[in-house]
Amino acid sequence: MVHAPARSEDIRAEVAELLGVDVDAVQPGSNLIGQGLDSIRIMTLAGRWRRQGIAVDFATLAETPTVEAWAELVNAGKPSADRPAEPADAPADAARSGEDEPFSLAPMQHAMWVGRQENQQLGGVAGHLYVEFDGRGIDPERLRAAATALARRHPMLRVRFLPDGTQRIAPADEFGPFPVHVEDLRERSTGEADRRLAAIRAAKSNQQLDGAVFELAVTLLPAERSRLHVDLDMQAADAMSYRTLMADLAALYLGRDLPELGYTYRQYRQAIEAEDARPQPARDADRAWWARRLPELPDPPALPTTGGRAENQSTRRWHWLDPHTRDALFARAQARGFTPAMALAAGFANTLARWSTTSRFLLNVPLFGRQALHPDVDSLVGDFTSSLLLDVDLARANTAAARAQVVQDAMRTAAAHSAYPGLAVLRDLSRHRGTQVLAPVVFTSALGLGELFSSDVTGQFGTPGWIISQGPQVLLDAQVTEFDGGVLVNWDVREGVFPAGVIDAMFAHHIDELLRLASADEAWEAPGPRHCPRLSARCARRPTAAPPNRAEKPCTTGSFGKPSNDPMRRRSSPVPVTSATRSYATRRWPWRPRCVRPASPPGTPSR
Repeated sequence: MVHAPARSEDIRAEVAELLGVDVDAVQPGSNLIGQGLDSIRIMTLAGRWRRQGIAVDFATLAETPTVEAWAELVNAGKPSADRPAEPADAPADAARSGEDEPFSLAPMQHAMWVGRQENQQLGGVAGHLYVEFDGRGIDPERLRAAATALARRHPMLRVRFLPDGTQRIAPADEFGPFPVHVEDLRERSTGEADRRLAAIRAAKSNQQLDGAVFELAVTLLPAERSRLHVDLDMQAADAMSYRTLMADLAALYLGRDLPELGYTYRQYRQAIEAEDARPQPARDADRAWWARRLPELPDPPALPTTGGRAENQSTRRWHWLDPHTRDALFARAQARGFTPAMALAAGFANTLARWSTTSRFLLNVPLFGRQALHPDVDSLVGDFTSSLLLDVDLARANTAAARAQVVQDAMRTAAAHSAYPGLAVLRDLSRHRGTQVLAPVVFTSALGLGELFSSDVTGQFGTPGWIISQGPQVLLDAQVTEFDGGVLVNWDVREGVFPAGVIDAMFAHHIDELLRLASADEAWEAPGPRHCPRLSARCARRPTAAPPNRAEKPCTTGSFGKPSNDPMRRRSSPVPVTSATRSYATRRWPWRPRCVRPASPPGTPSR
């Protein structure tokens, strides 16, 4: 099969489709990152073209992000008559027989399955996401019917993880009605209801869902209010799948019909395994590339620690960048050729370098990539994640622009050799060093995946008032996601590891940097602030299950930094986080970050 040469007009049309703009808005010679194309969309294009047999990858596309350059790359990478394209989409009925037979865990699923065991380093924790929605008048029976239909639609909600490290889908007719626990607090006093809600939150925020992967509960409250509790085991579904689950649940709750899915996650995994079993020159080449680098790969960030054992619970810090701040930050990053995700990652890396004993370290970056094996793949629920290990060295990066360039280059370098995934690299690195090596500091970007909660979800179930996630063998997971027109910046942190005040000050530094870069163009080329941010004493870390009737006001207003006059909303907001204008009493710092000279008074810059 001989392919016709790619035309710039065709590529412009594909880019315009991904950006949601008219074709005329995409200029052939302009930097597409500056026009709003992000990493997720570039990966989407790379995957789409690879399925057509075109030899392109994310790193190459990201290095020369123009329509004209991409047209040349696509034409050069097209298969000739004697080099056929990749196999066509798998037939919809493939592997339908034996759907209830066990099948292998995906690499990230296996890592979470191992990591939740108590005998593992930083283990004993389930990878899960717990969310509370505060709304009005949820009908438990309608919710139960919708959840039952949801479990029939998405087989991974019926998955069971077996002791031998495989998984099995329970047949829908064996599953029965989906359990929804209902607790009625409508006759309780405000104080009693608050105490019970706090107890529920404490229990669910850090639980392991043994025997189930998706849990729904409803608490009925006075004044026709309700709280929906949603807990998802991330071993069964990744971040993109969570959006799908909640959107489908809302649609089914509304009584809408959803189109039948003609493909399953089990079929997807079997197709991937069949492909992996074939000769993979690219994978072999990338394995060899990483093998040569093993002796020189750095350690994770060496942050201040107490030396104590990590607890099996996490706390969250968050800050909401409003739409104006988001737009300003993104525009200034894109004007310099940086994707928004890399600009945010560079801000995080800068904070890590300030507190780490070394400015060079490994950063773990999850990817949410799905291969287009079937038209329904994007609607599936399952774990499709992989990971990249970034070798970040900020020793000579003295400006924000330089740091963003370092991080973006590290991302492209790792992505260029991603046929051999990050989990495999860690395994090889452990063998090389003769001891287990983890990458417990993580940067997770969900930018480009859309809003965390659709309008249907919030319209039916209420406003998210509490979110917490945790994962095995992770100490610090910085997450950025689209929320209500802006960007939600979260840090989920394992308890019992860091000295008091360290994470609060680090988070404030990260947010300060993002606000600084959003405020002025010159901030990108100027040296960073000559002091470390200071948090107010009342904004010190609070426990995940903080009593909901705390009298003091949160440092940010309402839920996710948005104004709210509802005292219940304030009480149920996630762990509050300081704004850039707050201060933390320097005398309370029991540690000394790298931006303070050891021989100098606290607050004196070292660079």
